[in-house]
Amino acid sequence: MPNPAGRQFDIDELNNLIRSLEEQLASRVESLETQRTWGGPISEELVTDIGQRRRYIAELRQDISELLRAGPAPAPSSNESVFDTERSGGLRASSPQGLAIVIGHSPQGDRGAEGITPPFPAASTQGKSEYYWNKDLAERVAAIARARGIRIEIFHRERNGSVGVREAYRQVKAWNPLASVELHFNSADSASARGTETLYGRAGSIGWARVIQDQMVALYNRQGSQNRGLKDANLEGRGIASLTNDVQPSALIEPFFGHQRDDAELGIARKEDLAAALVAAFAKHAGLPVDGGVTPQPRPPLPPPTPPIVGTLWDQLRTAATNEPIEFQQLKGIAFAQWALESGFGSSRLATEYINFAGMKWRPFMEGLATKVRYEAHDGVEYYCQFAGPAEFIRGYWARLDRHPAYNGWRRHTATGEEFFRFIADIWAPPRENPNYVSKVLSVHARLANEGTLPKTSDTVPVVQSVDVPPERSTNWSDEDFWLDTTEEEMRARARVLSPVAAAARARTLAQVKWAADPQSFDYAHLESSLPLGIDFTFTAFDLELLCQLNGFDVSVAGQRPILFGLRGAAIAAGGSANDGAWHQEVVLKDQRPNHFETRCVMGVWNRATREIAVYPASTVPHAESVISWYETRAAGNMLATGFYGYICGTHNGKPGCFLLRKTVDEKRRVIVRRSSNDLVYQSTDFVHNLAPGDNIHPAFSNEPGWFSSFGCQVVLGSATVSGSHSGPWSHFRKSAGLRDGNGEPGAAFHYVLLTGREALMASQLRRAGTASDPVASESLTRLRFGSTGELVQRLQTKLGVAGPDGKFGPTTAELLHEKQKLLSQGRSDGIYTPQMDRALGWGVLTPVPIA
Repeated sequence: MPNPAGRQFDIDELNNLIRSLEEQLASRVESLETQRTWGGPISEELVTDIGQRRRYIAELRQDISELLRAGPAPAPSSNESVFDTERSGGLRASSPQGLAIVIGHSPQGDRGAEGITPPFPAASTQGKSEYYWNKDLAERVAAIARARGIRIEIFHRERNGSVGVREAYRQVKAWNPLASVELHFNSADSASARGTETLYGRAGSIGWARVIQDQMVALYNRQGSQNRGLKDANLEGRGIASLTNDVQPSALIEPFFGHQRDDAELGIARKEDLAAALVAAFAKHAGLPVDGGVTPQPRPPLPPPTPPIVGTLWDQLRTAATNEPIEFQQLKGIAFAQWALESGFGSSRLATEYINFAGMKWRPFMEGLATKVRYEAHDGVEYYCQFAGPAEFIRGYWARLDRHPAYNGWRRHTATGEEFFRFIADIWAPPRENPNYVSKVLSVHARLANEGTLPKTSDTVPVVQSVDVPPERSTNWSDEDFWLDTTEEEMRARARVLSPVAAAARARTLAQVKWAADPQSFDYAHLESSLPLGIDFTFTAFDLELLCQLNGFDVSVAGQRPILFGLRGAAIAAGGSANDGAWHQEVVLKDQRPNHFETRCVMGVWNRATREIAVYPASTVPHAESVISWYETRAAGNMLATGFYGYICGTHNGKPGCFLLRKTVDEKRRVIVRRSSNDLVYQSTDFVHNLAPGDNIHPAFSNEPGWFSSFGCQVVLGSATVSGSHSGPWSHFRKSAGLRDGNGEPGAAFHYVLLTGREALMASQLRRAGTASDPVASESLTRLRFGSTGELVQRLQTKLGVAGPDGKFGPTTAELLHEKQKLLSQGRSDGIYTPQMDRALGWGVLTPVPIA
């Protein structure tokens, strides 16, 4: 085991190694300078090599610094081990077995190279640096390996008081693996460097390194020079300390270059696949079934397929298309051609098993027309429509055009089949992903027409309106009719089947989703605060009460029930209730900003009777995938405006015991939401929608802050099932709200305050300064917005021209305020009435609000 003498040996060895590497580096720098002096072409490979060697030398120096600072490492007692024996399968195997994962670099000093932002997060500890990115990768590898029954253990360069790469490999040797792999990602001084490489240090490791390299090359579809091949650490000057010790076979991977945007996007998009590829490489090396064993995330079995149809399926569809009464007989042919292309003339699995010839995905508005099935298509696992037969499919196809708001107005484009199809094609299959969709369908149509195999039209077939829902209802579909809760596991499952090109394209799109800077944000611009980000502050029930008073939120309507609240852009620094649901008189929060990727908000419950609060990690903004969803399909994805809202306890997407944005089970609440149609950033110039979006309060369907499922709903970390089982922080949140069983209290009314973390910080400052009751000081937070009530609102409504002003700031008042703001501010609006706007207009609506 480690001892001071061994530590000094390591220091001396590393110093000798650094001197040797510096001599090699000097030679390469001289070669580069010669190229520059003579004006010849600069070798990009040489530039990359120099940068890599410099970083490795710096890494070794950091190892020496850590070794000099560290005291003697404690030896484990007789009844404990430096290894988790339950997870790893024992301290030492009698013969080599299992896979050792070594995480490159360390959290203490040298964290390794940093990836470009975006797509990497801004903070090192969130995965920007090699150490933290690969720590997460190592855990994914371990989860997959353990699910297959493979012995595996993760090793760090600091553990139980020991430090340094040599010490890490001594621990690996004691564990006695069949093979080891050290995780890194690459970086270079050359801006154009891309590719995948694997390093080894001894001849006996070449076979193991080759298996890993082949897996990664196939994973990333590396072609030509991007397959950087196997590298001998003795010649490369990198990884020698890791790869030339007694642990063999050993390899060190550099799967992509984190500083190069395309490579970084590819690496991030295929992270889970890389974990699976490393396990597959070990399985091949160990002689195990490469794809055998238990999968780490077993998928539920597909539902039973529709019973087979008598006769040829494609003939059955053609007959049904001829006989089925539809509103526009002249569109039969072009629709049939589309179905032919989508289903491979009825041969696709989706068509043969589920009678879905058009690749129609399930959405709640298809209820009554189709059933929901889980299906893996080329772009991943998702829910699709299953139809009872060809006739039912045809009815569902035409009804979908009426129920999906993106196709509004399609009846005005029905003069010819081509006009109709050109109208729906870009919505059905966006050109970015299907650039030749229209020409392909038109070509199929021409072929079928030439063969005489299009369905026949007939004047004797009765013409009926295709939509089978009341016309007035067809215009009232909203976000709630489109969203489907998506777990982190489902997103990973979808990503696994994406091609490298598609994965990179998706990563590029995701990288465009950003949070607006404060001056452009409808949540923050009105605050005009110069406070820096990242301030920690205490937050109490008094602060929340102050904010409600200054915003005109009548919390007395809640009666004896606690008030739910959300703080958009906040983190819990101390006093959280996620683990125990405990009540607090004071918590410590941090002011930050959301980013649509992580749970960077706080939600909580306010017990007005005891003046206590309980706070939980949450998100109050839509996930990036939902921002993209609206941008691409105009179907779902929105951001709920700050304000005061009414909810009831009910069933969200099949999960009971959640909170619904409704007045009653049958009556949705109309509110104001924001969307963006020209980019993937929500700003004050974006338009507003007055509708009933169903932005419910439910679990994030994830227990990790790096993922949440929301199309605009307010979500708390945790999960729920259709059987009423609730888990994670979400389960404690519900109990704080007073829900004691899985179903809660169906129909019971709740109220929800939604503000920002910056406003919470400002209220906290007023309390701590003793100026909360000062009208001048509190003006910075005096506002009228959605959910405000009282005389001040009635004054504002009169100025805005609201018919029959009632003192209730609802969607109509909000729309008129938005219109007024856009006229005054070059198209910008936030729907929040401030003292500054009051003075600018000279309306005299706001007066100082006395605070008790």
